[in-house]
Amino acid sequence: MKLVIPATTLEVSRIHLSPFQETNGGTGIPIAPLSYVDSFFKMNDIEIITPPLTVESYDASLGRIKIHAPTSGTGSKGAAGIFATKINTLQDYIITTLHAHQGTILGRTDLKRETVEACFQKMSDGEFLHLFIAQNDTRTPVFTGDADKPSFGLSRNLSVIAGKPGPKIRMTLRIGGVRVLPGNPYRFRLHHTLLNVFIVE
Repeated sequence: MKLVIPATTLEVSRIHLSPFQETNGGTGIPIAPLSYVDSFFKMNDIEIITPPLTVESYDASLGRIKIHAPTSGTGSKGAAGIFATKINTLQDYIITTLHAHQGTILGRTDLKRETVEACFQKMSDGEFLHLFIAQNDTRTPVFTGDADKPSFGLSRNLSVIAGKPGPKIRMTLRIGGVRVLPGNPYRFRLHHTLLNVFIVE
């Protein structure tokens, strides 16, 4: 049984980054796995239940969901802002680790921290979260607020996410590691998957 961590109890200090590993027998895109280590268990993939988050937009061509989650100002005091702040802290940890251990992780020793940070495609930019999901990815069930009549499939609910301003959703977000972006060995982002989406408003 997989353990899922509520965003409110997520402790970023328990997350650890491992060196990059080849995938699919060396033919896939390298990923540096993340793990969550507690006193009683270790999770190789980090699965988080988010608080209710306000969707700013959905770009079907990019498969990007843009979520309003500021980390400063009055909006940062709520659950969404606290969650985004934890994502920011995770990003800072990853950038610092990639810089400090670049010789073993990246095969370089000449990169400044600012250079490593510029190479990292951030999930949180301080104002918005940027999450990615394919338009026709039916592996991600999307539930309406009516628990008795869930409707599956992102395409059936895409108009709710993309067509109306400000819908609120909760998600189970899996963060598996740091992924090298295709075609560029020095561009990275958090490798993540939306396991499910709940439309709560």
